[in-house]
Amino acid sequence: MSLAGTMPLGPEGEVLFGVDDGIGRLTLNRPASLNTFTPGMTWAIIEATERLRDDSEVKLVVLSGAGRAFCTGADFNILDANRHRPEEIARFNRGINYALNAIEALPQPVIGSVHGHALGGGLEAMLVCDIVVAAKSTIIGDPHVEVSFPHGGGGSQRLPRRIGLARALDLALTCRRLTASAAMETGLVARVAPDAELTDTVDLIAREMAERNGATLREVKRLLHLSMRVDLSVGLQAEETAFAAHARRPDAFVGIDAFLARRARK
Repeated sequence: MSLAGTMPLGPEGEVLFGVDDGIGRLTLNRPASLNTFTPGMTWAIIEATERLRDDSEVKLVVLSGAGRAFCTGADFNILDANRHRPEEIARFNRGINYALNAIEALPQPVIGSVHGHALGGGLEAMLVCDIVVAAKSTIIGDPHVEVSFPHGGGGSQRLPRRIGLARALDLALTCRRLTASAAMETGLVARVAPDAELTDTVDLIAREMAERNGATLREVKRLLHLSMRVDLSVGLQAEETAFAAHARRPDAFVGIDAFLARRARK
């Protein structure tokens, strides 16, 4: 059964979690630190995704950040405190990977609502979202080389898959920053909204999607992601199998019935 309202998760409430009319909401909640990752935050994300994953009433999920930024990656204070304990740094990074992988693995579509800065691990968090909507003033970048640390949250693997190898190399090796509009041109961002309208824009998209058949949303997401991992012939067979299976669902014709009813009224 879906949860209502918003609740803090993690030892210090590092993530806000709730479900509203079929929309799951995850908000990174360390605004004073520009939503940098901590162990508490990563495990809170994992807890939230476990609650969302098998909830058939949740049609989609919105991932956002509280305060002035979406996310700016790992908390450097944690890295600094463990500079002589590389095993602790590896454990911390593993938690970030688990959290981002858990978001990406959600069967529901995930909308990233991005504002302020999305840097380093923040960019990596963007890359696990299915649709990214960014405020116009957002600055997006990959400063791993700049801070002398390689990627740790999947960026080296997801970035070239999203925007192509040449653009990924340019972004990662030069550490240049992109505006939201430039990021949309590369394919990192799907839509750009005026700063003051970001929340309303994302909410409109989410509520329109929440009116759709949840099983169809999940299946289309699964098939589109599958297309990036298998040969065309395998993907086409998977699509045919999914179509046939869906036709046997009791709610399969809800959308078609609504369309025919609208046409009959004209």
